[in-house]
Amino acid sequence: MELQALVAVCLGGWEILEAAGGEEALAHLRLRQPDLILLDSQLEDGSAQQWFPQLRSLFAGPIVWFSSKDPGPDLAGQLAGQIHKPFDPLRLQGQLQNALDSPPRQ
Repeated sequence: MELQALVAVCLGGWEILEAAGGEEALAHLRLRQPDLILLDSQLEDGSAQQWFPQLRSLFAGPIVWFSSKDPGPDLAGQLAGQIHKPFDPLRLQGQLQNALDSPPRQ
């Protein structure tokens, strides 16, 4: 099962918009604002660190890091949470709900 499909199954009942890369994510954000962004470190068209400033400029909500890699201290301070791969599918929905319920970071 592909990762996106597994995440969709874990988040049954949540509306999910997928973006393979930063450019596609920006296009989604220009059309509508999601409740949360689950950001993988490896995007089709570059790294999450590269795209983060542009994503943040269009989205003030929670962004959760979803990777086996560390985001680095500068980016970590701007995230609503981190979920490390491999992740526990049974805990994913609760972890994301916690990020939604947490106060926003500056």
